[in-house]
Amino acid sequence: ARLETATKADIARLETATKADIARLETATRADIAELKEDIAGLKEDIARLEKEILTSKWQTRVYLMAIGALILLTNPRVLDLLGKLVGWMP
Repeated sequence: ARLETATKADIARLETATKADIARLETATRADIAELKEDIAGLKEDIARLEKEILTSKWQTRVYLMAIGALILLTNPRVLDLLGKLVGWMP
């Protein structure tokens, strides 16, 4: 009888400890989930900002390349001769 009472008390202590552990784990898990959601939201903002920067850089690069191409064409003597003939500056 004494062993049975001791075992029941031990089981009751284990159940109480287990319930407290589960409650702590649930609280910690909820906190972790909330933190991860905030991190994900921050990452989404960073991705959107980077996409805008990449798009801006692409357009700037295209403009620079077109400007360089135009300078190359306009400084080429053959192109200048052709333009002069087309416009009528040269016979």
